[in-house]
Amino acid sequence: MTHDPQTVRALIVDDDPVSRRWLGGCLARDGIVCTEACDAASAKQALARAEHDVVLLDLFLGSGASGLDVLTWLRGRLELDHVGVIIVSANAGDESAVALA
Repeated sequence: MTHDPQTVRALIVDDDPVSRRWLGGCLARDGIVCTEACDAASAKQALARAEHDVVLLDLFLGSGASGLDVLTWLRGRLELDHVGVIIVSANAGDESAVALA
C-alpha cells in the first residue's frame, strides 16, 4: 500500500454521520484525503485495506466495540505503528478521554 507522500490520509471513525462529514469537510479544505468508518469493524477493515497516516477516533461508537477497543487493536499491529491517533469525543467531561491525555 503506497500513496503520494505529499498527501495526508485520515480515517475518521465516528458513529455520528454529521460529525464524520463535518470533520471530513474541515480536513479536506486543507487537502487531507479522508475515509470514513462508522464502527469498530469498518475501521479495522479500512485500516487493513488502505494506508492511513492518522485516525480521528471517537471514544463512543454506539453498539459494539468502543474507540478504546479500536485503539488497543491498532496499537497491537506492528504494521500500523506509524499511524497517529487523535481521540475525539463530543462528551467534554468524559473521564476516559481525560485518562488518555
